[in-house]
Amino acid sequence: VLPEGYGIVFLRPELFKNNRVAVVDLGGLNMNFTIYDNLIPEISSMFTSNLGSNELETVLINALNIEYGTSFTTSDIQHIIKQNGVKVRGQIDETSTKIINTALEQYILKVLQETKKNNFNLELMDVVFVGGTSDFLENKIKEHLPHAIIPNNPQWTNVMGFHKLGVLKYEREENK
Repeated sequence: VLPEGYGIVFLRPELFKNNRVAVVDLGGLNMNFTIYDNLIPEISSMFTSNLGSNELETVLINALNIEYGTSFTTSDIQHIIKQNGVKVRGQIDETSTKIINTALEQYILKVLQETKKNNFNLELMDVVFVGGTSDFLENKIKEHLPHAIIPNNPQWTNVMGFHKLGVLKYEREENK
């Protein structure tokens, strides 16, 4: 059994070999945190929080529904975040951009507070963010943690890493 965010270790081992690195896995339902010391997870560092993108999307749905008097869906919100606002008559409305930026800022601050609450300060550590939520939070993450690494396609990092592990493991067993 391996931590959910362990896929990045197999995908990008050069980041972890001879280093101590925190991995923050921001998914839809939760946030997982683990520190890896020379590729090995530190069991005592592991924690999970309910800070997945669902919480962020709920905040945005409520705020934008009130502002625009409509019922946005989760799919709408994901698209609205990517385009950085609600289009009104073909133009991005500045009010929605402010609402989104405020919600993203509050969300990343909650992530940082959660790690500090668990006695880890990401400003003082090498850190990698993975998971789909990291993708649309990249600018906010970099604003607060310019040294953070966010791999390409962070939503697939764990899957690709665990696939690599599976190939390595089962190719060895087949060659025995």
